[in-house]
Amino acid sequence: MPWAGRARRGGAGGQPEQLAAAGLSRAKSSAIVDLASKVVSGEVQLERIGRLGDEEIIDHLVAVRGIGRWTAQMFLLGTLGRPDVWPTGDYGVRAGFALAFGHHELPHQRSSRHWASPSAPTAPPSPGTAGAPSTPRPS
Repeated sequence: MPWAGRARRGGAGGQPEQLAAAGLSRAKSSAIVDLASKVVSGEVQLERIGRLGDEEIIDHLVAVRGIGRWTAQMFLLGTLGRPDVWPTGDYGVRAGFALAFGHHELPHQRSSRHWASPSAPTAPPSPGTAGAPSTPRPS
């Protein structure tokens, strides 16, 4: 992460008030300052974060104010390029799953986790495989 070195040197953005003056919300400003503080203290180690497992990374990141599970999952998907992450708390993902697999109701977050498991009989096909069940098979 290019800005990790600046965070260690104390140059990650200053105080929340300065960041807010630059147009960031107070909550986002506080989150950035908290992240920088945790990077400087070593509590969050960005240099090695890509070598951790998905749940370890999520646990690592949700310790930062303003970063929740969804944000950590989006980091896994977008920044670290981990396409097997299934953000079950995301409304759009659940709605898309329902549409793609012919469900008339939005799946509950808990059952979405089951479908997201690569070993689940109802899991969407892995990249490079053909077909998918049109409706979930009973467990």
